[in-house]
Amino acid sequence: KMESKKEDQGPRDVKGFGVFDQDDFEDPSLFFFDETEYEEKVFTFNDGKVEQKALGWSQGGCQHMWPGSFGMCEFIAKNGAIIFDRQRSSVFELGAGSGILGLVVAQFAKDVTLTDGDKREVLLLRENAQRYAPASATVSAQHLPWGWKEAEAKGVQRGSADFVIGAEVCYVPDCIPLLVETIDFLLSSAPHSAAFIANCCVSSTSSQAECRGVLASSLAHRALHAEE
Repeated sequence: KMESKKEDQGPRDVKGFGVFDQDDFEDPSLFFFDETEYEEKVFTFNDGKVEQKALGWSQGGCQHMWPGSFGMCEFIAKNGAIIFDRQRSSVFELGAGSGILGLVVAQFAKDVTLTDGDKREVLLLRENAQRYAPASATVSAQHLPWGWKEAEAKGVQRGSADFVIGAEVCYVPDCIPLLVETIDFLLSSAPHSAAFIANCCVSSTSSQAECRGVLASSLAHRALHAEE
């Protein structure tokens, strides 16, 4: 869990986001969703109290969820009603993949934006948002590379998120500073704003200790307080 220690600058307007524009893509074929590449699965959390369907890649070796994602979904399923406000909470998921985590959060929040830096993943995110988002929430998908410059270029407003979530997004040390920069950019200055990050996996060329160290130093640089 990461909380912003910035001074409260008062309420900020939250800007709504649609799905990506065609200008985002050099290859128009990326706009055609091929259902044959995906399969639907049903996941249950908190002893079956929370259920979520989603499409995921069907190719061998691909996963709907990584271990950290499942653990975070369990945490949200058990605590989401306490953490989020169904009438107000705005949430961004970073590195969303198939978006299952964000869809689970949408069962407890008002507005959820599923984001990923991989443009092909955004097609999947959009499809999952359209098919499986709860009627009680607004769920959208957006291509969002990490870094404040990239976020601004995509029209994202600084401080527009009450919460930022992510699972298995800290496995490449070189990417962690930009991840934290993005979290810092997105989080509002409200006292309740926080980021929830779960990570079990690391790349084959790094270690848990290295990733933890880079994360800790990046958070300190941005004056973000972390709790485990």
